[in-house]
Amino acid sequence: MTSLVPTRSSTLPLVITTVVATLLLAVGILLSLGTGEIGLSPVEVLRTLAGQGDPFTELVVRDFRGPRVAAAVLVGASLACSGTILQSVARNPLASPDLLGINAGASVAAVAVVILAGGNGGVSGLAASVGLPIAALLGAMVSGLALYLLAIRNRQLDPIRMVVVGVGIAAAGTSLVSWLLTLGDVMVVGPALAWLSGSLHAVTWPAVAGVGLTIAVVLPFLLAWTRRLDVLVLGDDAAGGLGIDVHRTRVLLLLLATALAGVATSAAGAVVFLALCAPQLARALSRTSRPPLLASAVVGAALLTWADLAARMLLSWVGFGPVELPVGVFTAVLGAPYLLFVVSRTRSTSLEGRRP
Repeated sequence: MTSLVPTRSSTLPLVITTVVATLLLAVGILLSLGTGEIGLSPVEVLRTLAGQGDPFTELVVRDFRGPRVAAAVLVGASLACSGTILQSVARNPLASPDLLGINAGASVAAVAVVILAGGNGGVSGLAASVGLPIAALLGAMVSGLALYLLAIRNRQLDPIRMVVVGVGIAAAGTSLVSWLLTLGDVMVVGPALAWLSGSLHAVTWPAVAGVGLTIAVVLPFLLAWTRRLDVLVLGDDAAGGLGIDVHRTRVLLLLLATALAGVATSAAGAVVFLALCAPQLARALSRTSRPPLLASAVVGAALLTWADLAARMLLSWVGFGPVELPVGVFTAVLGAPYLLFVVSRTRSTSLEGRRP
């Protein structure tokens, strides 16, 4: 059995990955806060963040661009942590909240609120500030519960069954969303479609606070349970032999992963493939047996920060004018080829294992 105690040589790639990802995240934050129709230098951004900027730059950095950049960091970290948990629990690199239907459940509930209450952004009162986030979180929880109940067998989770059931839940959620969109008025369906594509354009500080609070509560707990995640990767029998209550641990971890995905989706809409790619990228760079939690969170935050900057400015840089792409569209374009790569690699490994 592989030792669970990391050595100095085995932790060095993990430390390097975390440090480099943190530096890339910091650079991405500075560039995102300073890039736009009103350009600001990194020095001006830093002075403004330190409280020494003029009122105009403070308005641009803190009020206009601040919520969007903060949301990119927190949503990216939240989705990456959710994907890390699911991939460790299911022992499957394809396990992520968007592919397993958790994000689909959040989308169904959120779109239902949008359609019934008058549109995202046009929703007024409690429906705007409370109804949409709570609906998305509850929808994600319902999908997560359905996933667990349908994928469990004799108190053991079948990784292949979990992915198959998740794909079915995601397909059902997509169908429900399409049906809900046919019920809405044209003026309502447009904003709903924009939300479904995954966008940080209209994010507010209250939405950012909700994601930040969830991460602040969940992440320390997950870090304390790092050993349990390491043991779960070895399989149910090995984990039970090492004194882990596998069933209880898996239920709690699935609940936390669902909560992280739900609050992230409520803030940014359906940002796809990030929860799939970030943990596996962190695992490959860190050379660990499973996706490392903290490194995955930093990699996810950096990926979404840079992806949002590119989605916001790419068309302007190539001369197509000030037109923004939803960040969910950008992550989908980059993540779809990676999904095909993971599927082909998983299939090749499985076939090699069956050869006599």
